[in-house]
Amino acid sequence: MISAPLKALLDTIRRKEAPKGYGQIFGGAKGVPKDTDVSKLTLKGVLDLQGRMLKAGSASSACGGYQFIRKTLIATIAEMGLKGSELWDAELQDRMAIHLMENRGLGKYLAGQISLETFCNNLAREWASLPVVTRIKGQNRMVEPGETYYAGDGLNQAHHDPASIMGLVNALKSTGKPA
Repeated sequence: MISAPLKALLDTIRRKEAPKGYGQIFGGAKGVPKDTDVSKLTLKGVLDLQGRMLKAGSASSACGGYQFIRKTLIATIAEMGLKGSELWDAELQDRMAIHLMENRGLGKYLAGQISLETFCNNLAREWASLPVVTRIKGQNRMVEPGETYYAGDGLNQAHHDPASIMGLVNALKSTGKPA
């Protein structure tokens, strides 16, 4: 069962990463039907689709409610011990997104081992629609609060206010557990 604060954070991320929902593929996808619903595919089917997107010259292979790129999806499948035959439905995508949060320090944040700002900035490294909340070195240059970690790549931008993301992340501490 996903806690209410964690569900609120997941919903917020998904609303901007994939406004069309769990089945969405990158809007500039090439080599695949634009109306493909990846939430009805197996993990292997999604990886095959992403491979076709990249081979056709797509700028991104992002798919699903959390816009997993192919490299991240492959790593997450392996880390979670999945077989590839699983349906990539909403429930599995949520579980995989929580796994990414854990990789970015969710447990350390809840245990008080990293700060709110550090964890928020870690999440901004995972999801381009999330803003950094302090001035940090981004992927391409120094980025200011409110900008995406990937500012300057010509593809991504942040779509949230840093204070609202910090509030959602701070609310996770009310449960004291990741899910």
